[in-house]
Amino acid sequence: MTGQAYINNRDISFWGASFSKGAYEALLKPASVKENVRNESRLEDGVREDTGNVRLNERTVNVPFWISGTSESDYLAKYEAFLEEVTSGLITLKVPALKKTYKLIYSDCASYGHYNLTKGKIILKFKEPNPTDREFL
Repeated sequence: MTGQAYINNRDISFWGASFSKGAYEALLKPASVKENVRNESRLEDGVREDTGNVRLNERTVNVPFWISGTSESDYLAKYEAFLEEVTSGLITLKVPALKKTYKLIYSDCASYGHYNLTKGKIILKFKEPNPTDREFL
């Protein structure tokens, strides 16, 4: 399926990749907020909490992908090239259906499984350092 997503301006179908079930949900999940500034003075009951300047934490996103090849060698070549691209540092993940481009950094592989070395499912864990730093399409 072409046009589903782009990594660093290259269609993920170039690597035989496509989103797996749960990808959109993972990308749309909101980031948590940072703790508010608090003052626990012994001169006052309770605490004072500043809620006027809410900021978001970085977030972790687990994005599931399918990678398919026409043969074992084709699958392995696409798989290796895909991993080389996503582990290259800061990547941009453009998702036209969500009308957003995310800036992500690869951190880990949460899960991997293959089927006869021609198709595999991989869940990649990314950090989004600043959830407000996105481009809207």
